[in-house]
Amino acid sequence: MIRYTYIFIIGLLLCAVSTVEAQEQKSYRQRAEQLYLAGEYMRAADIYERLADVKKLRVSDIERLGECYLYISEFTTAENWFARAYRMEGHDPNTVLNYAEVLRQNMRYPEAKEVLEKYRSAYGEEEQVALQIAGSDSSILWLPEPNCTVYKTLKK
Repeated sequence: MIRYTYIFIIGLLLCAVSTVEAQEQKSYRQRAEQLYLAGEYMRAADIYERLADVKKLRVSDIERLGECYLYISEFTTAENWFARAYRMEGHDPNTVLNYAEVLRQNMRYPEAKEVLEKYRSAYGEEEQVALQIAGSDSSILWLPEPNCTVYKTLKK
């Protein structure tokens, strides 16, 4: 009889341990990453903003926050977060390209060109970067004199 009691108690303990593990909640960072990977960028951005309000920031959180705002076309907010990540030590090279992209989206072509030039000097020559620099140069030239040509279709 004592033997069955020990087996019963061990069984209860095993069930209790497995129940405790099943109730473990994900951290903010894990939930934000899960939402980001699911394409729910606005909800992920809300959580990443909470993570950005701490004293010890992670570059990866700031980069993800910028990417969330880039993907939902909030370019001004994305520029703010990418600028912060760009100034932080250990940022990803793609952050520099994303930062240049949001600068271009916000029509800040001289700054975008400067960021792309720094990328080229730090990470080497890439065809994509050369095209973006050329596009920024063209935009700088065209902005002061926008082409206001009106095209009409001719009827036969």
